[in-house]
Amino acid sequence: MAYKLALGEPAAEAMRRIAIEQIEASLHEIELSTNTPTVAVHRFRRRCKKIRAVIRLFRGELEPDGTFHRENGALREIAHSLAHIRDADVMMNTYDRLMELYSAEIHRPGFAPFRKALTMERRQLEDAFEASLPRLVENARLEMVRIRQRAETWSFEAEGFAAIEKGLRKTYGRAWRRRRDAMANPTADTLHEWRKRVKYHRNHLRLISEIWPQMLVPRSEEAEVLAELLGDDHDLAILRDKLIRDHVRFGNLGSRRAFIALIDRRRDEMFADIATRGARLFAEKPDQFIRSVRKWWKIWEDGATRLLPSPNPVLAGPRARHQT
Repeated sequence: MAYKLALGEPAAEAMRRIAIEQIEASLHEIELSTNTPTVAVHRFRRRCKKIRAVIRLFRGELEPDGTFHRENGALREIAHSLAHIRDADVMMNTYDRLMELYSAEIHRPGFAPFRKALTMERRQLEDAFEASLPRLVENARLEMVRIRQRAETWSFEAEGFAAIEKGLRKTYGRAWRRRRDAMANPTADTLHEWRKRVKYHRNHLRLISEIWPQMLVPRSEEAEVLAELLGDDHDLAILRDKLIRDHVRFGNLGSRRAFIALIDRRRDEMFADIATRGARLFAEKPDQFIRSVRKWWKIWEDGATRLLPSPNPVLAGPRARHQT
């Protein structure tokens, strides 16, 4: 089934069903890591975030017995243990995208030594993790299998919107506040913190999208675009810091200054887009957003109830009487 709640499905069953589907998909993907390690590990880590988003949505019900903190912590550690494997490619891709974007305006040969240095760094990272990759992947797989086993026991009593209200409110509220912080003080760190919260909000929108697909699917897509822009900004900020700190590897002060200016230009261009998209996506304060979703949820439930057949037109209400 899909990564979303289904009408009429008991809340605890829906949580387990979605989480287990993602866990099993992650185990399949990590089996491919020996053939395509960077891609497979990246997909595996994305599954970890999607599973964490599920338990974060239901955190209000999972916190009392410690389930939320145990599983959220375990998934965070799994993803963190494999983070450096993907990092080997990020800086190269960031450099290449920047060169492609400004190809008509720059003298590429002047920056060629930077690409050479990044290529060497990537090889060193790959060599460093090549020996440990099988062990890291196997440890991640075993931990995910244990989470899969525990997931069968996850349970709670709440139903309907009550089961997700606390988690939805907390995730949206954090994203709303991180946007405010980032707009007041737009540093690499504040924007990165906001990005993490935007990604969880995006997954929550996907999970509840059935209550109003025409509204929530486009909204989740908009949140994904925003998260990608914030991710690109973070990658550029890391590359900028690398050029400043590693003057031996990246040499030539004049070329470094020119490249840093190019990075700053791109970040400034993206920031205008980030600010606009963020203002729209988080225009509602947390209480307002929760009130809106609660109303949409009730309409969703009531609409399904009205569609149920009734043997008695009188008891079925005005809609059924009109149809007869």
